Parts: sequence; structure tokens; C-alpha cells
Amino acid sequence: MENNKTYFVSLKAFIEKDDKLLVLENNKRGLDFPGGQIQNGILEEELKREVYEETNLKIKVIQPFCIWDMHIDSENKNVFFVGFKCIYESGELKLSHEHLNYSWVDESNYKSKTMNNDIWSEMLSKYFE
Repeated sequence: MENNKTYFVSLKAFIEKDDKLLVLENNKRGLDFPGGQIQNGILEEELKREVYEETNLKIKVIQPFCIWDMHIDSENKNVFFVGFKCIYESGELKLSHEHLNYSWVDESNYKSKTMNNDIWSEMLSKYFE
């Protein structure tokens, strides 16, 4: 069977600071991580730019650690995600208009944030492995 789906590629930053991980709340989809679609350029630079635009934070990109895909109903598109382990370098967190709230989670409490969202729970479990 032929698959004619078109996919967008999106990079997501899993940012660690003081042994905690930044989790955002998106205006449209609930839980989220900073990042976005590739526009042009080098992947690490694209991710750093997106993170700065959404959070005012500067990060060091370490390495990709997970991939997943999903259909986003609210935007009617298929997205292929690449999650990168990142480390906070500097900046005071200030959210853009794309996000409502944030929290810093660790291995002991992340499940309380993701109990209604299996994909994020799976990605966070992989992160904390």
C-alpha cells in the first residue's frame, strides 16, 4: 500500500536545568516542548533560534534522543518530531504568545503532568532512562 502522507519536520528541545526538565503548556495542544519546524539552516542553530524565540533561553544542544510522528488535528497536518537533549546555558525564562505556562519536572513528578497524554509520557520516560 502506498503512503501519500506529507510530513512536516519539527525539532523539540528537552532542556535540562538543575536536574529538572522544562515542560511548556501550548495554547492549542496542551503539553509541549520548545522548538518548531525546520525553516532553513543547520538543525542545531534552528533549534536554538526557536527555543530563544519561545522562551528567551540560550541552550546547548547535546544530541537527538527520540523520534516520533503524529497527526495534529487542530492544524490538519502530519509532523515528524525529533527530540534533542539540551542544557540550559543562560537567560530568564519568558514565554512567547505560543505558550500559557511552564513547569520544571524531574523523574519523580513528570507523570503527573502527562497522565492524559501518552505520547509525552513516552518521550519523557525515554528522556529519564
